[in-house]
Amino acid sequence: MPTLLMTAQRKLLKWNTPRRVFGWGAKSTIVQCKYDPQYYNDFVQFDTDADSIINNRLSVVTHRISERKLNLSKADLFYSAEPNREAVTANREAAALWETFYPISAQEAEATTRFDTSIGGEVARFCARVTQLNSAGEPVKIYCGSGSDPRPGFLNLDIIACAPEYSIKCPDDYFIFPFADMSWGLPNGSVDYIFDEDFIEHISQIQQIQYLAETRRVLKDGCVHRVNTPNLIPAMKLNSDFPAGFSGVYQGELVHGHIALFSREGLEEMARLVGYSDVIFNGKSEGISPHAVPDMRPLGDRDDVEGNLYADLLK
Repeated sequence: MPTLLMTAQRKLLKWNTPRRVFGWGAKSTIVQCKYDPQYYNDFVQFDTDADSIINNRLSVVTHRISERKLNLSKADLFYSAEPNREAVTANREAAALWETFYPISAQEAEATTRFDTSIGGEVARFCARVTQLNSAGEPVKIYCGSGSDPRPGFLNLDIIACAPEYSIKCPDDYFIFPFADMSWGLPNGSVDYIFDEDFIEHISQIQQIQYLAETRRVLKDGCVHRVNTPNLIPAMKLNSDFPAGFSGVYQGELVHGHIALFSREGLEEMARLVGYSDVIFNGKSEGISPHAVPDMRPLGDRDDVEGNLYADLLK
């Protein structure tokens, strides 16, 4: 009987209270995995031999597979775990946005046990991986806010697991903890390259200062933190009607969860404030580090030249 991996993907939704994710355990009983919705997705393994909906047990289901993604349904209706309720809904007409199922092998299922669902456990696992790379003389490259597109060859950090298939295949390079809200626990000068794109605008100004201070601390001298972020000035100029006053100011960035955007001057000033020695502005995919990789963002939603700032912060 194939094993499934269930992950509650919340990329499009935000829950204000912890919720439970349901799946079949090894003994055909509901598994209830509570997690902090700000930070974690819990992985729930279960078999497909469930046969009833009584007492929250799933009925026999149909597998609808598209590019490895799988929905569970019966009579054209979908099954979903319910937010804030200890129940499974069996009559949803569309698959819930926050749930995706993946068919995985027994070997892949075993790999998921490497994840630690505590903040301390994930940070410890991350630090151990950096130590391992340093000891082997290999470069430590970190990709922050990896989202649904983690970077191969990087240690990918995020606060929710938006790439469950990658987490199965590369568990040693994928870490889930609130990296913008805390110290990383790494030694000073232990990292060769840090990269983030369309991330830093999602955190508050004080978080931005803390985050940049921490990235500078862990970088080796002469190394780079590359920042790719939407440019505040063109966004406002193109979309605002300033003569109209308050009501004319563009607010579209808020729709995307953009809390604090940078201008070129603002980003340079903040980087120098925390101690970066230089800020080199360049173009898309023109990073100066030998470890630089092509920028993915923006993806047609902004002008590639003026829409985003591309900056290499030099320690």
